[in-house]
Amino acid sequence: MWLSSNGFWRLELSIKRLAQGLNVHRGKVDGLRAFVTWYVGQDSHGHGFLVLDDLSFESFPDLEKKALIEFLNTFDEKLGKVLITTRLQPAVLSKLGIDTSKVRLIELGTFSKDEACKFMTTRLGNDSWTDRKSTRLNSSHITI
Repeated sequence: MWLSSNGFWRLELSIKRLAQGLNVHRGKVDGLRAFVTWYVGQDSHGHGFLVLDDLSFESFPDLEKKALIEFLNTFDEKLGKVLITTRLQPAVLSKLGIDTSKVRLIELGTFSKDEACKFMTTRLGNDSWTDRKSTRLNSSHITI
């Protein structure tokens, strides 16, 4: 599942589009907090993959920011993996309350579309990513 996360309203729109695409009743995933509850309740047998693309926390209301940070800090690897792309530096993530000791940070430069696709396809099967609750790509630019 891919969610554009550059600002709260873009994330909300991504959640609504995802719900439509999956034919999920809108009430079950209407908004970030409802989506988090729905996602945690899915039985993905450890194969779930959630991408929070270009996460910025820009314009996030306090309750939604708190809910997302709590979700990331308590993410159960039995649900699968979370990949976060962000321009935020690790110190900023820590200041926001994200437990960066539970994630693997990889700083990358700019990728071409082909390089990004190759990186993702070769890395997703790598077992070393499963030792952490979530994985984040900390990059100035990743466009797929």
